[in-house]
Amino acid sequence: MKTLTHSKTSRSKTNPSRHVAVSRSIFTEIKKEHAEFRKAMKRITRVYERDPETAKIAYLDFQIRLRAHADAEEATLYPYLLEKTVVGTKLDDQVREGVEEHHLGNLLANELDQISPGDPKWKAKFRVLTESVEHHLDEEEDYFKRWRRFLSPSEDRLVHDRFLAARESNRKRALMAH
Repeated sequence: MKTLTHSKTSRSKTNPSRHVAVSRSIFTEIKKEHAEFRKAMKRITRVYERDPETAKIAYLDFQIRLRAHADAEEATLYPYLLEKTVVGTKLDDQVREGVEEHHLGNLLANELDQISPGDPKWKAKFRVLTESVEHHLDEEEDYFKRWRRFLSPSEDRLVHDRFLAARESNRKRALMAH
């Protein structure tokens, strides 16, 4: 099955008279954010070696974005996919595993919050979190080809737009709590 890319046009920031395509696919959006998470985890690991306190500050921003992302997936994409399947099927298992991996990430993040960045446990715990998150991102992206088949182009755009709104709301709520 051929996958369509859903896009609209937007003015380029560098050249307002030039229009550029903006993707409106939930899968493209999530994959883009996954790449940002991978970069952030590498950056935090590098910075930690020089300055654990600065790494902790970068980690707190990463954690807010990661949780906002995971919560938005669970509020938008995952329920939509679960509506399209039957309990015990491959799709059902994949989505439910994703929820559990989010839960594991939250547990590790909560533990990291309680550890001083100068403590060697912080570095070890962050490494475990990084490995868990990387596994989840890789696995989820492997599923995207299959998952795309369950959403029509209009459903893809709808879930995308709802995901963006939920993610932004989650981020704002987290920032206000800190």
